[in-house]
Amino acid sequence: MKPFVQSDAWAIQKKLKAQTFEGRKPHTLVQFRHNGVIAIQFGIRRGSGELGHGHIPKEMKISPRQCREFANCNISVDQYVKILQDKGHIAKPATPKADVAPAKPEEVSRETPPDSN
Repeated sequence: MKPFVQSDAWAIQKKLKAQTFEGRKPHTLVQFRHNGVIAIQFGIRRGSGELGHGHIPKEMKISPRQCREFANCNISVDQYVKILQDKGHIAKPATPKADVAPAKPEEVSRETPPDSN
């Protein structure tokens, strides 16, 4: 499999519409938020050209194959979110509870015991 390089990292950032932050370190920090919570983050080496970025699959919490498929648009953002949900990395959407009336207890027939007189 072709190694991950800087152009792959930027393609993933763009597809995720992830925020980027420049810091004093030689990396640009990429953060992807889902429902306001940081789901993943990874660094893109500045000035590295096409040097390896093999850390990206691990930091995206998916396999290298899935990461390559995501970068090549074979996995959508929605599918990626579902993968993270299935792995427990981000919360699944709450399922609405149906309005159900509480069950009535069954009426128990009580016979009067025979008079023992």
